[in-house]
Amino acid sequence: MMHRIALIVGAAMLAGATAHAADAPELTGTWSGSGPSVSEDEGWEAARSANLQITEQRGPVFKGHVQYEGGEEDFVGVVQADGKNILISNDDGNVMATLISPSEMEVCYVEGGGDATAYCSMLKRSE
Repeated sequence: MMHRIALIVGAAMLAGATAHAADAPELTGTWSGSGPSVSEDEGWEAARSANLQITEQRGPVFKGHVQYEGGEEDFVGVVQADGKNILISNDDGNVMATLISPSEMEVCYVEGGGDATAYCSMLKRSE
């Protein structure tokens, strides 16, 4: 009986994972924008710009790099099951994003510690 339950649960999880991958929106491309930020090191900024390049996507998971005033970093990310909420991580911090439309997303970055930073921006995809 336990073997049968485990088999049913495993099949349901596999079906859910397949549906999640099929429903993920296509995000590859370049996303750009700017927004206000504050950090321990740099203080307040009215418009910090970012250029997010998603270079590869397989279902809900993706990777790429971001260019910003002060550097460039690689990242990895995942689209959540709702197809709108996105999580991105790199060596320094984490990004929470919401897909507003196929060509616009709100991106909020937070970093802790001595380099504490908070930043939100509306990014638009360029074609």
